[in-house]
Amino acid sequence: MEFYPLGIAPDHSGVVLHEVGFLPRNDWWVFPNVFSPFWRLYYNFRSGHRVIFPDREVPITPRHIMLIPERCLFHCEGRVAVPNLWLAFSVARRLATGTRVPLLLKPAPTEMCLLRAIAGLIERRHPQRDGAYFAGLALLHLILARPEIRWAGGLIPDGVRRALRHLEAEYGSPLGIAALARAAGMSVRGFTAAFRRACGKSPARYFTELRVREAAHLLL
Repeated sequence: MEFYPLGIAPDHSGVVLHEVGFLPRNDWWVFPNVFSPFWRLYYNFRSGHRVIFPDREVPITPRHIMLIPERCLFHCEGRVAVPNLWLAFSVARRLATGTRVPLLLKPAPTEMCLLRAIAGLIERRHPQRDGAYFAGLALLHLILARPEIRWAGGLIPDGVRRALRHLEAEYGSPLGIAALARAAGMSVRGFTAAFRRACGKSPARYFTELRVREAAHLLL
């Protein structure tokens, strides 16, 4: 189930849910060279699939919820029929420097109930789209608030968020730093520094990555 498009910026909650999926017998999960523009959450109700990173291989098991941040290169490998659940989402925060990925979190009882609920809502003869969306958001808010996850700084400032929304809306047009700074209500120097702190990259690089992402989405 797809919800908000990839280009939409997170609101004050800091989370955007793009997609929720569940396959009760996913026996072909083979995707090399995944480099996703959004975060991924994976949970399998039985073992049998794994994610391969440049430095290690990590199985997806019922013991852990797996989180993979945006723009991480990995390979999906799975040829055994297992119940496979996933969420694709964006977060208006960055992980603390040095955090090892993927993040593996033992599901709490409430999270486990939500995982089962999402699978059940999607597996119905008439899938419950709204129910899956709100259950997915509830699951993400619970997980992202866990103390095991270390974040860098706080949420994106309002001015930078306004500039991000302007970028997301006008990515097909030429945009300069001055126009973005005006959208943020900041000076060029102050905006550039605030943007780097919030997003971990320059506005120009973010704009380029956004356009490449949207072009790839159109090609797909």
